[in-house]
Amino acid sequence: MLTAYTCPVARSIEEAWVLIMLVGDTVGMVEMGIESTRDVFRALARKTRN
Repeated sequence: MLTAYTCPVARSIEEAWVLIMLVGDTVGMVEMGIESTRDVFRALARKTRN
């Protein structure tokens, strides 16, 4: 289990076939101005699937 705080980290975790990924919302909410944790997760999920 690893934690992804950014999309590049999430991609690396996915490529390594790690089965459980925690999504950190701090960067998305504080630095990127995303207002909800749900939106941070959706943005991260979209980026890792493409």
